[in-house]
Amino acid sequence: MYKTKKEIAEALNYYSFAGEKVQKAITEDDIYITKGWTFVNMSATKSRLGYTGIDIFDYPLNEYCEAYGDLFYMSNKSFKDYVDTEVDFSGEYPREKNPSKVTVVSSKVTEFKS
Repeated sequence: MYKTKKEIAEALNYYSFAGEKVQKAITEDDIYITKGWTFVNMSATKSRLGYTGIDIFDYPLNEYCEAYGDLFYMSNKSFKDYVDTEVDFSGEYPREKNPSKVTVVSSKVTEFKS
């Protein structure tokens, strides 16, 4: 079990990136522990895989580093302020109080020239 922010950051960097070269790895500043959950700001990482949002883990983090969910985190609020004000802890797992709505618009190709 990983309990300190340092241990959690080291474990997640190992399991998330597994040797991938990243410009910015997960740091202790990217981790917020509250109400029995660990929130990790993946948007702060500079991975070529383009990780974004906030990953949610149980606390303490288990040896498999299993995420229980994620949040979009498209806000001007700081990472910790977003978790404190925009996350609903009343259910089995934390979730956004007002989740982003995605609208899919289909389009039709009317002409194609090669």
